[in-house]
Amino acid sequence: MIAFVDVLVPILLRTTISLTLAALVVRGLLWITRPHSPAIHRLAWGCVLLQTVILSPVSLEIPWFESIPRQAIRSTEELPDFLLAMGRAEPRPSPAPLAESPDDREAAVLPVAVPPASSKWSISTWFVVVWASGIVIVSIAAAASYGLLLRSLRRAWNPGEELQEEWRRIMSQQGLTRPIPLRVHKTLGPMLCRLPLGYCVVVPEELWNRLSTSQRISVLRHELAHYQRHDIWQSLGARLLALPHWFNPLAWWTIRKFDEVSEWACDQRMADAQPRFVPDFARALLEMVECRTTPTGTTSVRGGSLSERFRRLLALRKTEDSRMKRYSIIVILLGLATAGLFRVQLVAKEQPETESATTDTVFDDWVSGFARRIVDDGESDSLDRLKEALATPAGIIVMQDRAAHAEEMIREEARADAFPRFIDSYFVRDGDNLRLRENQEEFRDRLLSVCHQFNQDVEQMKPAVQEIAASVSTDTNLGRLVVRFLNHDAAPTMIYVEELRARLRPDEYLVRERLSDLFVETNEGDFLIRPTRRDEATSYLRRAREILKHVKYLREELLAWTEEFAESDELHQRVRHTLADPLFAMMVASQILHDEDTPINERIDGFFEDLEHTTEDTGDGLTIVHEQRGEVEKHLAQFIRLRSITEKLSGPLQSFTERIRPGDELSDGWRELLKTELALLYLAEDLEIGASDPAEAIRAFLGEVLEKDEDGTYHVGNENPEEVSEYIQHMFYMYRAVRRKGRVVDELAAQVSDTALRDAMTSMGGKFAIAKAVEKSTDYSELDGLKAWIDQFFETTDEGLLPKEWAHDEIEDIVEQVRELTQELEKDDF
Repeated sequence: MIAFVDVLVPILLRTTISLTLAALVVRGLLWITRPHSPAIHRLAWGCVLLQTVILSPVSLEIPWFESIPRQAIRSTEELPDFLLAMGRAEPRPSPAPLAESPDDREAAVLPVAVPPASSKWSISTWFVVVWASGIVIVSIAAAASYGLLLRSLRRAWNPGEELQEEWRRIMSQQGLTRPIPLRVHKTLGPMLCRLPLGYCVVVPEELWNRLSTSQRISVLRHELAHYQRHDIWQSLGARLLALPHWFNPLAWWTIRKFDEVSEWACDQRMADAQPRFVPDFARALLEMVECRTTPTGTTSVRGGSLSERFRRLLALRKTEDSRMKRYSIIVILLGLATAGLFRVQLVAKEQPETESATTDTVFDDWVSGFARRIVDDGESDSLDRLKEALATPAGIIVMQDRAAHAEEMIREEARADAFPRFIDSYFVRDGDNLRLRENQEEFRDRLLSVCHQFNQDVEQMKPAVQEIAASVSTDTNLGRLVVRFLNHDAAPTMIYVEELRARLRPDEYLVRERLSDLFVETNEGDFLIRPTRRDEATSYLRRAREILKHVKYLREELLAWTEEFAESDELHQRVRHTLADPLFAMMVASQILHDEDTPINERIDGFFEDLEHTTEDTGDGLTIVHEQRGEVEKHLAQFIRLRSITEKLSGPLQSFTERIRPGDELSDGWRELLKTELALLYLAEDLEIGASDPAEAIRAFLGEVLEKDEDGTYHVGNENPEEVSEYIQHMFYMYRAVRRKGRVVDELAAQVSDTALRDAMTSMGGKFAIAKAVEKSTDYSELDGLKAWIDQFFETTDEGLLPKEWAHDEIEDIVEQVRELTQELEKDDF
């Protein structure tokens, strides 16, 4: 027991000190850098919790002091390391003198042979007893909290059919095939719960009745994000890591921050999927301002600071961490996470150090090379101080900041010069006119096609918009604002651009957004699998290939079912035709691909079991059970919808696939996978792509905003008047901005000699098409912030780099910043 205590106490003390220091450092780092990415915050607090599992650090010897003669060193090398670390090593007893008789020998060893039980417990032993008791008490409290949750949920009930249908639709849009029950409780929720038999989402009755449909959808999407991110298990794992340090308040503070970040991440996922729901979600949070304790085994939408979440929701699409900032923070966090693996020991110098340690990163090498090329101008010592500063870690950080700023300036200049470069790329001056360059017919045809489709869709929308505008009530100021907007020529165009174009005419950008978790676009314009997601990409590819092997079996078995089906009515005929369609078997395969937790054969068997329950054998053949006819109709409609979406999505997915950079087995495998119908259907199930008819699409969109009375009059619903007003004002603002900036295109179009091209460019569709083409043509592949900064302040000569006249203040500023940052780093050096 005593030996165990002597080992355990130093470990606990060391890990809790590491956790405490790491928590304070991370808090300071996040406060200084203020990253916007929830993933970085999650990584930061996870690094703090990792300190609890570093039980046996590796000694790292640093030569520090001059050698001391061997005889001057006190002999302590035989003492256990943990005693040295705790500073409680006591003099070892001198060996007992050789006994002259057996009695003497027995007397000499008696002090060592005394049983430990006969001695009093030490302070360390009492500490371990209290520590273990605390773990038991905290565990029992958590289990009791979970038990109370289960008991409370017995009083929950299933919602009405309308809410159930709304919930099923949301899960379908999120690509979830495994059903998650929705339960209503008198007070609990909204929250995702992990029960012994599976997950469920619980919502409070009174609050749910007050929320609008869009608010409920936003909250439920948030809770589903917790499920998709496995936040409950991550939170449980974090608590298990912190449990041994139940006595440390910073451990539980770290847990609270860890959970808070998961709320930010789910807010972001909800906002990225449905940006228009952000205001509704914010108002839903206000309704839930009276936060309650979140039980064990749950995640609640109430979690986190309300003001902080509002700020982040509003800033989600306005701010983004620079690549340099993200990499710098991640490097620092990785260093912090591994710091506890090492125990620094200062040892005697073997020989003086004469050279600096070499750097490992490319950027550090660039900075070192830059410092070596600087030539002293002989006028001041500022260049010498600059060289000294660049040789320090603080100097590297300051130059990273300078390089990042220079890169951003390059981007700004590239955006400003994008339109003139675009003109030079496709047109040539011919007197007072502009004519298309040779070999640019493809660009012309593509622009004319895009403009024609754009303008045609808008023209088809106009009658529907005007018809609805004529029926909107003008009794209120908001009603008159709605009528003014709908009667404006820009209304169909702006609604088409902002809301409907992606649904009606999906393009490569839509595919890129859907696959952004796995792929990243490079500066050269091609796509790479994210290095951090290669394991996940490999797992997905392996499962998809396994599923594709079963498609032939699915098609054959479904075709056999069609031979047994009766043709008693039109529904049975459609079912037979659908089951015989090869694409239907692929749709079943894509649904299996979505369910990662269930073995493939088990999911296939489950599908045919469901088919058995949906049908029954009669004298005329297989017929659909009467109670299942409604569900069958829904599945048929879903299949028709997916077929329509795949037809629209085929071209954009093909375009995306061609831009995947070849060169390794994993990328080549994904190129082949994305060419299959399985990939098309897998993407189609998650995309909100509506009908092909523009008039129908805009009627459906306006129907989400306006309510129709029995007399046929439209008015804005009472649930969202402020959102409608803000939305219309935003649309007017966007239109005026497009009109203002589009005058440049009009001036250009007036000089174009090609009549068809000139007419297309002056249309609203042409302006949007050209704006998109200009954005796509902007090249950032040559970004080199450090080189740009050097070119700005230094002149290249045969001898090396000489500072320009205006570089003195910049150099002094860098030296001063390095000095201040060095002081700050020394404060945090533990």
